[in-house]
Amino acid sequence: TASLTVASNSNKILIVSANAYASSPTLTGITFGAQALTQGNTEIYLADGRADLWYLINPNVGTDTITVTWSGTAGRRTMGGYSFYNVDQSSPIGVIDSTTGSGAPAGGTITPTTVGSMIIDSMMWTSGTAASLTETAGYCIFIGGSDRNGGSQFNLTPTISASNTMNYTNSVSDGTWAWCSMEVKKSIDEWKEEGT
Repeated sequence: TASLTVASNSNKILIVSANAYASSPTLTGITFGAQALTQGNTEIYLADGRADLWYLINPNVGTDTITVTWSGTAGRRTMGGYSFYNVDQSSPIGVIDSTTGSGAPAGGTITPTTVGSMIIDSMMWTSGTAASLTETAGYCIFIGGSDRNGGSQFNLTPTISASNTMNYTNSVSDGTWAWCSMEVKKSIDEWKEEGT
C-alpha cells in the first residue's frame, strides 16, 4: 500500500506502476480507497517478472490509500502512484507498447499519436546482478529500490507521431527486464462563440 493525495483539479487521472520479480502470483487488482483501477498495459518476461500500468479516471479528491493486491506472496515488489489532470475522461489511453529483453539499456519506444498527450512507463529488472537504473535524460522517475529494481518515468511533452525512447541505463548488463508504456491523452477544451 501507499498513501497519495489527489488535488482538486479538472479531468483527473490516477496512474499506478506496479511490478514484481516473478510473473506469478498475478496482480489481481488495484484500488484507491474504494475505487477500482483499470489495467492499461502489462508485460511479462517468461516466469521472471512483470511490469504493469493501471489507471483510474476521476479519482476522489483528498488523501487515500493505493492498495495493490496479488494472488499470493510476491517477493521483490515495487509500486507507486501519480495524479495528473487535464486528461481525456472518455478515452484517456491512446497508444500502448511493451517489450522484454536482457542487458543494457533496458526499455523501449512508444509513438504517441494525439497532440498534447504524455507518455509514461513501468519497468521491472527481473534477474541477474543487482542493478542501479537511471532514467532517460529529462524524464522523471519516482520509484526504485535495491536488488531487483522497479521504476517508472514520464514525459509531459513527447514528440507526437515519432518514436520516443524511454530507456533506463543499467549499472550491470547481465540481467533481464520487462517494460511497458502507454500514451495518456489530453482533454479537449471546446471553444464556443456566441453572438451575431
